[in-house]
Amino acid sequence: MAVQRFDYINIHHTKVSRTPQGFIRVPANLTRTGVVEYKDTSGNKILELRHPDDVFHEDSLASLKGAPVTVGHRAMINSANVQALAVGYVHDDLSVSGSTVSGHLTIQEHNAISKVESKELIELSPGYLCTIDETPGVFEGSPYHRRQRNILYNHTALLEKGGGREGPDIAVRMDSDAWSDMNFEERDKMEKIVIRIDGVDYEIQVTPGLGATVKSAFSNAEQSRLDAKAALAKVEGEAAAIAEAKKKLEAEFALATDPAQIQARVDERAAVIEKATRLFPGLVAGGKTIDEIKIAALKGAGSTEARLDSANSDFIDGMFTAAEPPAGKFPFSLQKETRTDAVDAPVNADAARAEMILRNRNAWRKE
Repeated sequence: MAVQRFDYINIHHTKVSRTPQGFIRVPANLTRTGVVEYKDTSGNKILELRHPDDVFHEDSLASLKGAPVTVGHRAMINSANVQALAVGYVHDDLSVSGSTVSGHLTIQEHNAISKVESKELIELSPGYLCTIDETPGVFEGSPYHRRQRNILYNHTALLEKGGGREGPDIAVRMDSDAWSDMNFEERDKMEKIVIRIDGVDYEIQVTPGLGATVKSAFSNAEQSRLDAKAALAKVEGEAAAIAEAKKKLEAEFALATDPAQIQARVDERAAVIEKATRLFPGLVAGGKTIDEIKIAALKGAGSTEARLDSANSDFIDGMFTAAEPPAGKFPFSLQKETRTDAVDAPVNADAARAEMILRNRNAWRKE
C-alpha cells in the first residue's frame, strides 16, 4: 500500500537569523526515525516504523533537499501550485545525528516570517510519499504494526503548536488536522495512479496533476533499489568465489608443506632418477621435472616415439614403466656404449645402486 504522510517536528526559534534580503534562516530538526503513532478512520491507533535504513536512505534525503516550505498541508506541491503555496525552501545542508535529520529552512514570505518569529508557527511537518510494508515487528523495544519504505519528500509545512498530532485518515495519512483545509470536493478530485513496487501494483491517490511526477519518483526509487539489490548479489557472489579459492589454496598449501608429502615427492623423484639413469647413464636430471626426466631417459635410451614431447603425464608414465622388461633388457634398441678402458673394474652393483638411491633421495636437503 502506498500512502502520503505528514509528520511534525519543532522549530529551533532560539537560533532564527535574518538574511540581507529580510528573509529568516531557521535551523530545525526536519525528520526522524522511530515508531510513529497514526490513527485510522475509526480512531484506532496504528504504529508505523520509520527505520533508519529508510529515513537515512540517500534517495530519501535527496528528495528533502530544496523541498518547498508551506504553511499547512494545502496540497502536494508541484510546478502548477508552488508559486501560490510555497513560502520558502529547505537547504541542502542536511546532517544526521542519532535518530534525527537536521538542517535549515529559509522563510521568504512576509506573513510566514511574522508567524514564525512570534512563535505562532512552531512546528514542522514534512509531507512525503511512502509505501507501507504490512509486516509487524519490534524496533529498539517498541512494537509496530507496519513499516514505511521508499520515503520521498514533497514539502515541509509550518504548523501551529499541536497541529502535527491529530487528524483523520481519508485517502492519505497525516499527523495534522491541516487536511481539513481541503474540502470534500477537492478530495473527490484526487488523481488515482498505479505504481509498481517489487513486481506488485498499488493504486494510490495524489493531488491532481501530480500523477506523472509521483510515478516517476517511485519508478526511480524502485530502480535504485533493484540496482542496489543486483549489485549486492554480485558482490556476495564474488565474495563466495574468493572464499572458495582461499579455501582451495589453504588446502594446497597444507598439502605442499606436509613433511610426509614432501618426503613422498622426494622418494618418488629419487626412484625416477635411479631408473632413468639405468636406462640412460648420460642423463642430467638437474632442473628437470619428473616428466622431463622420463622423456630424456626414454629418448636417451633410443625411443623414437614422436608423441613424447606433447604427450600427457599418463602416456609418458606408461612408456617409462614399460621401458624395463623383467629380463633387464630395454624393449627397443639402446645406443651402444663405446668403451676406452681395456678392463672393467670390479663393481658391486647392489651397493652402487643403493648408494645412488640414497644420494638422490637426500639431494634436496641443504647441508
